[in-house]
Amino acid sequence: MAPARGRGARGATDVRVPSANGGGVRALSFSPDGSTLAAAADRAEDQRLIGGQITLWNVRSGRVDQTLADDKGNFVAVAYAPT
Repeated sequence: MAPARGRGARGATDVRVPSANGGGVRALSFSPDGSTLAAAADRAEDQRLIGGQITLWNVRSGRVDQTLADDKGNFVAVAYAPT
């Protein structure tokens, strides 16, 4: 995640935002416990759209836990099932 200055939901002054590796982030969703942020984004290579990906970010560390990719289409939404 790339650092950005701003004010978070809980009064934080440093907010990290996902980057999209050349494509645009289309949707974000927090897990029910708030520990993971899912980001749906376009995948681009050489300025050419090559599919979509969902990246699961660990909120505490800011690191990627998992990336799910599809070369046949784009993801336009992401959501967690209620627990």
